[in-house]
Amino acid sequence: MSKPDIKQFKLANGEEIICEVLEWDNEDSAAIVVRGIVRIIESEDWKSGVRLIAFRPFMAFSEDPSTIQTLNSEHIMSEAFPGDGLLKMYVKCIRKIKKDIDEFPDITTFDVDDLSHMSDEELGDHLKEQMNKLAMTKKRRINYDSDTDNVVQFKPKDKTFH
Repeated sequence: MSKPDIKQFKLANGEEIICEVLEWDNEDSAAIVVRGIVRIIESEDWKSGVRLIAFRPFMAFSEDPSTIQTLNSEHIMSEAFPGDGLLKMYVKCIRKIKKDIDEFPDITTFDVDDLSHMSDEELGDHLKEQMNKLAMTKKRRINYDSDTDNVVQFKPKDKTFH
């Protein structure tokens, strides 16, 4: 079994992605076949010298890392081998996504148009019910009700804020 070809790409729209390349483009096609594609979200705090990195799905409803996708090579500005730190984070992220998909194969997706007739209170109750159903599938009861005892309410003595 060969080592996966993991690449980092800078796209023409400015986004950076990381993925496993399965097949490169050729003279007949500009398509690069990939899987496990995620966007790299980066934020830096120069004063403290901290760089924060997160990964997000590249395409909505295509979170499964085993999903095969294609990239148009004409939209790639630059490519690189990801650094060791980024590569380790990527591999860890892909493993976590796979684990989550195995644990929650039927993640609930809501169509906003189907819920638009609900009042704020009805919507809140509906979402709590759905979250509790999801928690029960993991054999762990989580109560998403806002009147739990472990929440400390902030009630300032003085109503004046500065």
